[in-house]
Amino acid sequence: MLLPLIITAISLFTAIVAVIAAKEVIWDESKNGWRKLNLRGYVVIPCAICMSILPLVQYFIQNDEEIKKEMGRRAETVKHDTQLRKEYETSVSLMKKDFDTSSDKTLRIVGQILAKQNDSLDIANKRIIKLMHDSGNIKMVLPDQPVFQLVTTDEFGPAINFLKFENGFNHYSLTFMSQDGSSCCYDLKISAVVLFDTTLLGMAYKGPVRMALTGTDNLAKDEIRHWSFTIDNSHPYNWLYLWVRGTYGDRNGTHTYKLDKVYYNHKSANTFGDMQGPIQTSVIANIRKFEK
Repeated sequence: MLLPLIITAISLFTAIVAVIAAKEVIWDESKNGWRKLNLRGYVVIPCAICMSILPLVQYFIQNDEEIKKEMGRRAETVKHDTQLRKEYETSVSLMKKDFDTSSDKTLRIVGQILAKQNDSLDIANKRIIKLMHDSGNIKMVLPDQPVFQLVTTDEFGPAINFLKFENGFNHYSLTFMSQDGSSCCYDLKISAVVLFDTTLLGMAYKGPVRMALTGTDNLAKDEIRHWSFTIDNSHPYNWLYLWVRGTYGDRNGTHTYKLDKVYYNHKSANTFGDMQGPIQTSVIANIRKFEK
């Protein structure tokens, strides 16, 4: 919110300078008190006040338009992703009709496709192995570096999932997964804000959200950790934003990885995604005002 303050200060300074410059025209020294202000003064001073207010109003109108555009883009992204998912499921269904997935023919086709990307299919362990070519020799590099993040699953639904409203609280669940490798040593913090109108002025801090994993916990590769939390509904809202930040490590504790993302849930549509741009910046700035 620093920019609105700067705009206000500049506008006030400009208005004051304008009034001072016009003093001889709007001020009658021969009279006392407010009577010194002549007819021109009653025109100039309201105009100066409007000059100081209009830039700030213009800023909030433009900012509101940017937020609406960002929300529109997010809604289009969700719609596009849903369409792609349907097309993918349809393609998989058609492929299953054309091929016997247990046959050598299908596995040979999959292997040929992966080989073009320097990958190989490890059927026994159900994983893809990266092949590195070094002086004519092929080395296998297993992708065991963990990616710990919020994920949407068939079992639990959206990664941030709206469950119900009860006794003045909105109930949600969180679903994290340790993808590509085992992870441990979690030092993460989650904080929440809500947007209860279409402008950033309608953003309210809702405090920290419980992080169910600590420095002594660990997750195996592709293991899920799922838990619930609540947000009070004192400000009726649709948009919930969670800022997740901190570090985690690999299974040996030899590498540390950083996580710093803002995620959202739209309560009415119960959609989930990660947020970037001006809203992400405002979410983080809002939380930092309450959490040092």
